[in-house]
Amino acid sequence: MERHCKLQAISITLLQAAYSHNGLAAKVDGVTGVFHNVIGKAAGPIVVTHTHNDSACTVAYPLASRLARDVASELGGADDRYGAMGANGPQLLSNDAVVLHDAIPDKLKQGKINSVLADEFISEHNDVTNPGCEKC
Repeated sequence: MERHCKLQAISITLLQAAYSHNGLAAKVDGVTGVFHNVIGKAAGPIVVTHTHNDSACTVAYPLASRLARDVASELGGADDRYGAMGANGPQLLSNDAVVLHDAIPDKLKQGKINSVLADEFISEHNDVTNPGCEKC
């Protein structure tokens, strides 16, 4: 007998996520992003931090994705089909799904993806335990 547990997330926070920046997209080359169905499931906000200060997400992730041929202009940039969420934030989403923040916002938008540019408070991939990140 299988048992299924239904849990509702209150909010979701992705600090320097090392997965495809297209993972939340509705469609990428005709295919739904692997985590697109997460949108709207959390009662509160979804927060994603991103910065090109993160060499793991800006350089290492895109290189490894290319080698694996896992679905550009500049290596690791927003137009790079192999770019990482932690480098560029969510891509290929409608403007009404994402709220862009240039720094840590005073208030997060409920029911939206809050894409937070973390240049000012994250200096590298593992720098997510600093006091600046606690505000996310």
